[in-house]
Amino acid sequence: MSPDVVLPVLAKLSVAGSLAVALVLSLRLPLRRGFGAQAAYALWWCVPLAMLAVLLPARRAAVEAPLLLAGLQGRVAPLHADGAGIDWTWPVLALWLAGALATAIVLGCRHLRFLRGLGALQAVAGGSAQVFRAQGDGAALPALVGLLRPRIVLPHDFERRYTAEEQRLVLAHERVHLRRGDAWANAVAAAVLCLHWFNPLLHLALRRFRLDQELACDAAVVAAMPAARKAYASAMLKTQFTGPLAPMACQWTPRHPLKERIAMLKRKTPSRVRAIFARTLVAALAVAGAYAAWAQQPARAVASAGAAAPTRSEARAQSATGPGVPASAVPTADTPRAGTGAPGLKQSLPPPKYPAEALRHARSGEVVLLMDIDAQGVPTGARVERSRPAGVFDQSVLDVAMQWRFEPARRNGVAVPGRMRVPVTFDPMMQPAAAPEGVAAAGRYRWYRIERGDSGSYRGTCDVLRDDPGDSSKRLCGVLATVAG
Repeated sequence: MSPDVVLPVLAKLSVAGSLAVALVLSLRLPLRRGFGAQAAYALWWCVPLAMLAVLLPARRAAVEAPLLLAGLQGRVAPLHADGAGIDWTWPVLALWLAGALATAIVLGCRHLRFLRGLGALQAVAGGSAQVFRAQGDGAALPALVGLLRPRIVLPHDFERRYTAEEQRLVLAHERVHLRRGDAWANAVAAAVLCLHWFNPLLHLALRRFRLDQELACDAAVVAAMPAARKAYASAMLKTQFTGPLAPMACQWTPRHPLKERIAMLKRKTPSRVRAIFARTLVAALAVAGAYAAWAQQPARAVASAGAAAPTRSEARAQSATGPGVPASAVPTADTPRAGTGAPGLKQSLPPPKYPAEALRHARSGEVVLLMDIDAQGVPTGARVERSRPAGVFDQSVLDVAMQWRFEPARRNGVAVPGRMRVPVTFDPMMQPAAAPEGVAAAGRYRWYRIERGDSGSYRGTCDVLRDDPGDSSKRLCGVLATVAG
């Protein structure tokens, strides 16, 4: 298990879950007062949906990367990459795993202790196949127990403790848990707590979640049998709150404040219209929260269809503003190619302009920048490390370098500030040629052969343009020798 994968995902889940929990905790009481306990319990769907949303692929943002810099690459090395710093990622991962395992063991032992307290289970005569009576007296009962084979477990003195009407209400309460799959909800909540054992907000959320679960179950029973409120309160008072709280069972325990549950019974059941509005509101909040969690992820920059790596001829046809053609950037031999996952240029903005005088002289050259890149891939500084010929192309590259964006350096999968060496090669794509025949004073010009399709890119550079008699795909560019020097 690599920390490069686990820790970033865990961080995203924890942030999304915490924000969703904060939303639920702030809205659950107003929602319960206005629309009933079942609406407040349904609001907890916001938490798992937000966590699942951040696991979905981030949105893709089309980037019009200039074709001429599609080949620009460099190697990013982390600052202070000499290994002197301490790499905390593996210790942090080990600590998280130890905490998750310890939490799982504690919850598992608590559940096993609850199951042992049940003793032998005996099917209730005349009851359904899912109703059993516990022979032991060390567990908080009644309860719904089991995931794959859920069972309603009643205390051994169930008939003596409750009246016939109270028995009917207790069984109805547990069947609501069974019908809604609340045992599975508790298991998922316990698993989330194990993964996020370090987050105190989720510990608080689990207690509030279990309370809202019981209140929602009470509300469902009272809505079905509104005349039985008094008997239902009496059944609550007769329930023995003993034994451990089972993480994956649905119990009547002291963790669910009895006073608050009985007070809830006095409230009027929401009307059908109010209930429909509440479900719509909760669904909207859950979807909005999940979308917000997903949308907050940084967009993955992808080149648009037109930003594929061009051919040499296509590159020359893309002219920069002003006279001349833009630079063609060529990676060095040991530089990783784009798309391999290696650090390098992520997207470029304006390409550097080819200096007009350099182009009229048909000068080629190279500028090597040394750039400081922050953890977001944004340049924080740039300087010319070397250039050839010195001073000719330097300013042209510096004018646009701070607008480029890069893949940041990574140490154990975590983005860190880095330093990048960026070579930019200037090539005028002008081959020396002999003077053509039929041009007056042809000897006064310096002649170059260029691609016919690129002729428009050289306006302002070529004083004379003529067809190349030896190659119909080429043209001849004449530059006055007195200007070229």
